[in-house]
Amino acid sequence: MLHGELIFSQECGRLDIKLDSDETATSGGLHCGECLDVLIDGKWKASRVEYSGGWFLVGLFPVGQIPSGLSVRY
Repeated sequence: MLHGELIFSQECGRLDIKLDSDETATSGGLHCGECLDVLIDGKWKASRVEYSGGWFLVGLFPVGQIPSGLSVRY
């Protein structure tokens, strides 16, 4: 399981995970339908990455409302 910080990658134009293990390493970009866990208020919450005019996390953050730097595991 990969752990890191959720970011938007300008390079690939998608959400990505900056990995904890290396400051410069990323997961390579997330695709629609990929599942991940997000740390919110000290609890892991399951979600799925989707795109509809912008990226969002199903059941957690609507389009354009994903805070920068969320802790995630994937």
